[in-house]
Amino acid sequence: MATSTVILDDIKTLKGDVSKAKEDISSINVKVSTLQTDMDSGKAGYQYQIHKN
Repeated sequence: MATSTVILDDIKTLKGDVSKAKEDISSINVKVSTLQTDMDSGKAGYQYQIHKN
């Protein structure tokens, strides 16, 4: 009986860890997307300055 309780607790802990990992990955994806947008905006502004001069 004690063993099954420990296993269930471990499974619940692992599910929580997986959920946290998914949140972290989602957050990283948003940051990467934002960074890509920022880089594209910066690149577009830089190219505009080159062609303007």
